[in-house]
Amino acid sequence: MALPPTTVIGPVEARAARTPGATALVAGAATLTYAGLNTRANRLARHLAGFGLGPGTCAALALPPGPRLVVALLAVLKTGAAYVPTGPAPDTAPLCVVTDAATRAFLPAAGGPYVVVDDPRVRARTAAQLPTDPGRALTPHHPVAVLGGTPVPHAWADVQLRALQGCHGLTAADRVLYAAPAGDPWPADLLWALREGATVVLAAPGTDRDPAALARTARRYAATTVRLAPEALVPFAEGTGGPGALRRVLCTGEELDRAAADRFHRALPGVGLHRHHRPAGLLGDLTHHHCAPGGQGPVPLGRPLWNARLSVRDEVLYLAGPWPATDGPVTGSYRTGTRAVWDETGTLWPAAAP
Repeated sequence: MALPPTTVIGPVEARAARTPGATALVAGAATLTYAGLNTRANRLARHLAGFGLGPGTCAALALPPGPRLVVALLAVLKTGAAYVPTGPAPDTAPLCVVTDAATRAFLPAAGGPYVVVDDPRVRARTAAQLPTDPGRALTPHHPVAVLGGTPVPHAWADVQLRALQGCHGLTAADRVLYAAPAGDPWPADLLWALREGATVVLAAPGTDRDPAALARTARRYAATTVRLAPEALVPFAEGTGGPGALRRVLCTGEELDRAAADRFHRALPGVGLHRHHRPAGLLGDLTHHHCAPGGQGPVPLGRPLWNARLSVRDEVLYLAGPWPATDGPVTGSYRTGTRAVWDETGTLWPAAAP
């Protein structure tokens, strides 16, 4: 589907301007409105610009999951620079590393410069900056991130986020539970929610590895939307105690069997289960399928998302680049390793075992 590309950060700023008083982030007892989040990110962005950040440059993020990481991510993007998600790496040349005092203690003495966001001097300098959106000569062709040494353009990321919205129709009434591990390379659900005016509920660090704790967090904060790995689907569903406010669960990975889908539907009747197929090593989802209860046979892989050009040869799924991957970009025809067949509706299904 042809769409005019934009940047990842522009729609977040537009949303903050339209709904400044809406709740953007919830983390434990702390909350931030869209205006509050945008102002904090603007001030930090203007401080970071003093290190030379702008389009065509990058900054590393070395922060634990939480509001500071969200503010820092948005601040880097507001300068026009790309983010590097897990701190300095040998295949990147970040102009600075955004971190906090606790994390800084574990980073190498060389490198940097380090911007320690909870240092009183940095806080004072940041607070003195203007709270308005900074200008930047940013285009959709500039990178939003540098992952594994590979630049990921805003245009690709923007269409991925629009595809998610096209599948699920998130609204300002939604609360998206975000429980990505530290160093999450592509925080799609976080950016998707902030572009659509939803509330992001930040799970406690480590919760991504504990489906039962994630279920308790979803129930406590009335989350409507959660993304899970296939192995977490059943323990999460059976640990929630019922649907509550949940409306949709996105299950992303390589495998999803029918037995797990059936157990999910029994535990959470009325909650939408959405399969998103993503082969190992690739960023972003390739397909989407809404799993209805009572199905038979294998769970379909689904239909291709807008920017995923997929083909099947000899019952193997191929992806046509350009497409970002964790070990370098896909530039031509990429053999995913997923065994698949098409049906007459344009839906992909797992191929029968040989």
